[in-house]
Amino acid sequence: MIGNAAVRVVHVASGDLWAGAEVQVYGLITAQRRAGMDARAVLFNDGTLYRRLHADGVPVTLLDESRLGAPRLLAALWRGLRRARPSVVHTHRRKEHVLGALAARAAGVPVCLRTVHGADEAPPPAVWQLHRRLAARLDAWCERRLQKVTVAVSGELAERLAERSGTRPPRVVENGIDAAAVRAAAAAPVALPGPADAFRVALVGRLVPVKAPERFVAAVAALPVAAAGQPVHGYVIGDGPLTAAVTDVAARAGVADRLHVMGFRDDVPACLRRMDALMVTSEHEGMPTNVLEALVLGVPVIAHAVGGLPAALGEGRYGVLVRDPDPAAFAAALSTLAAEGGAARRRAVAASGRAAVRYDFARVAAGYARIYSELLREAQPASAATEVREP
Repeated sequence: MIGNAAVRVVHVASGDLWAGAEVQVYGLITAQRRAGMDARAVLFNDGTLYRRLHADGVPVTLLDESRLGAPRLLAALWRGLRRARPSVVHTHRRKEHVLGALAARAAGVPVCLRTVHGADEAPPPAVWQLHRRLAARLDAWCERRLQKVTVAVSGELAERLAERSGTRPPRVVENGIDAAAVRAAAAAPVALPGPADAFRVALVGRLVPVKAPERFVAAVAALPVAAAGQPVHGYVIGDGPLTAAVTDVAARAGVADRLHVMGFRDDVPACLRRMDALMVTSEHEGMPTNVLEALVLGVPVIAHAVGGLPAALGEGRYGVLVRDPDPAAFAAALSTLAAEGGAARRRAVAASGRAAVRYDFARVAAGYARIYSELLREAQPASAATEVREP
């Protein structure tokens, strides 16, 4: 048996954003290193993830995809894996799945697996989109032939992925959170626009179609100017291709004066702590980090009942699940929450301890340790079996 110190894991990720998947990669790597595992990363962009890992002393290699095309990225990744000699290559997101799987096989890495952080956001490629169709087929081939396991971040997502995965069903390791770090970050001062006595509701995330940000704006617009005696103000925290559309919808709906588009923020916990509610209007979610942050901070959550959200909210025991995607349904849920006043906040605070324990990154690292151990035992002769200890 070989302990965690003998297991070297290379995570391959994009790192272009600081969004849910990147937060999860960062938290997983740091948790694995605390457990004694030699976890490191190869990133394709110089962004927040790269800078945070580098500042923490994590071995991280930058292969800049803005300067390297796919063939050169693949060659550079193969050379890096040959030098690093990892036991496991762990990939995140589609391009990284393909390049990581091909490079791992060429470098003779015993185990390669992928984590899928959410359902595909892009529509299926059209007949004439040959490059997208080829990319999708190559990704599916790598998943079936080169990667041992597909890991989903929620049970619902695993069910979605079951039909397309390889020889074994997807495994589930729910996303995690460092509750102490989130609470510490939330204590930072932050100035928010709007009146101090406003009832504040936030949408947090990338402004892309799957997040349905226009639905959030419509829900805020459907509410009276004041609910339970407080002026209602919406806060959109994040950016993306729909930023201009969100602003336009707010203007047409007549709520531009109480809809604040704040752009990308690196102080999301501090902003969240000052909200009266977090609203998730997405068409689909895996296990969103912003919901986990809201839960540990005791911020009430109103969420579309999709993906991993029902599980995160205990099927409605720890938050409000909206089954109907109509903005009026979200507005009604928000109006009820505002009318409850402090009772809603007290319920959310009472549930925060459950979130801090269930979604602790140490448990996430332990879940992956079990999968690594299983795959390494299968990949090696019995006399050289490797066991990865759980943290």
